Amino acid sequence: MPADLDPSLNCGRLRLLSVGPHLAPAVTAFYQRNQRHLAPWDPPSPVDFLTEGFQQQRLAKLAGDVAAGAAIR
Repeated sequence: MPADLDPSLNCGRLRLLSVGPHLAPAVTAFYQRNQRHLAPWDPPSPVDFLTEGFQQQRLAKLAGDVAAGAAIR
C-alpha cells in the first residue's frame, strides 16, 4: 500500500481499520472479554487463541492475504 494512503475509513460512529499485527492487543482483549458470549457460535479454537502472540501471527497472515489481493477483513 502506498505510504500516502490512510488504511482506515471513518464515518460517524464507525471506524474501519486495515488489519495488521499492530491490532493484536485490542483483538486479544476483545476475544478475552467476549469469550463466554461468543462460545455458542465460535468453532473450536487453538489453545493459544486468546494470547497476543497468536493474534499477532494471525493478523500478520491476514494482512498478507489482503496485500496479495486474496482477502479483505
